[in-house]
Amino acid sequence: MYHSHIGFQAVTAAGPLIVDDAGPIPYEYDEERTIALGDVYEKTDAVIEEGLTGNPFQWSGEPRNLLVNGKGHLEGNPTSGDCELAHIVVEPDKVYRLRFIGATALSFVSLAFEGHEQMILIEADGDYTQPVNISHLQIGSGQRFSVLLETKPRSEVLSQSRFVMQLETRDRPKLIRSYAVLEYQYAASKRDPQPVSASHIAPGSQSPQSPVLTLPPTTLGWLDRQLLSLTPDPSFPLSTDVTRRVIIRTHQIIGSGSVTWAQDKLPWAESFPTEPYLVSLYRDDGVEFPSLERALAHEGIDPVTRAFPAALGEVIEIVIQNTGSDVGSVDVHPFHAHGAHFYDLGSGNGTYDAEANEALIAGLSLAKRDTTMLYKYTEHTTPGVDMGWRAWRLRVTEPGVWM
Repeated sequence: MYHSHIGFQAVTAAGPLIVDDAGPIPYEYDEERTIALGDVYEKTDAVIEEGLTGNPFQWSGEPRNLLVNGKGHLEGNPTSGDCELAHIVVEPDKVYRLRFIGATALSFVSLAFEGHEQMILIEADGDYTQPVNISHLQIGSGQRFSVLLETKPRSEVLSQSRFVMQLETRDRPKLIRSYAVLEYQYAASKRDPQPVSASHIAPGSQSPQSPVLTLPPTTLGWLDRQLLSLTPDPSFPLSTDVTRRVIIRTHQIIGSGSVTWAQDKLPWAESFPTEPYLVSLYRDDGVEFPSLERALAHEGIDPVTRAFPAALGEVIEIVIQNTGSDVGSVDVHPFHAHGAHFYDLGSGNGTYDAEANEALIAGLSLAKRDTTMLYKYTEHTTPGVDMGWRAWRLRVTEPGVWM
């Protein structure tokens, strides 16, 4: 996917960016469909940004709805005639690759298809994985998954040609539910009865009046240590290869009228650095360019530039540690990396235990990822206490400044 990092533009300036394989595709399917998920707000981007960064802090409010390929009804108005549901058109007796893109700005989403209890996950964040059978998809902002969906035989869709895809937000104060339509189309013969939509899908693609599916609550550690590389990776770094571990504690600072997110007690804002890192490197002034020496003296973070430097050739383990906010609240976060993909080592409650987790991943060829979820395991805890972690392993081979 492509997406903006300017202000709050991620809610509107995002979309699919599909790169075709140069060689043969390792999985067989007939056709593919792209399903981009988004959320929509009542306020404009500028108003939301001003409120979130301002003092006093003003919350954006929860999204009005989840969108599928830009379509969906406003919450509370399921019969809105000018807001049609998205239709995912398929034919019977085929296998489709569904490319899901989590292009939401805030929403963590769970979804499934009515009448289609099994999907096969084959790709995560741009890399093929070994096949995993799933009944529902759990997707956060920035994540991408491909699943194979086998459509029903023609005989089964003569009496019902439309099925619901139901989406729901997770781990927010308010649950938002939305829908799209999986629509079967085929050349009818004179012997076929007239196909009808399901009784809960009214003409004109209106949303059902009540939920069609019962989606599970958040599955903590969903597919952790289950997503394996399609081809075993001989370069997968073992624990004995790790040269350094960087623990990044993410914390919400609440006070003096503002709300700020900090990593290792240092919030990152557009005022840091005062000069772009690469410009400092070109000028060779050494002031604003991240210093590994300073970082090693401060548990991995350079306090001058508020960056996490690494040396080429290192194998670093990055542990993102969730903590209770200044008022003890806990949130769920998608952590999304730009640059080289990392090996995701899984997640868990409390404080990261490297030895215990290594026993869980021993012998596995873990898939490379670029976006994984930091879950919350409670609604409220002691401010600053460790409450959940996510671990990555990265062989540093690419020079540059990565976010």
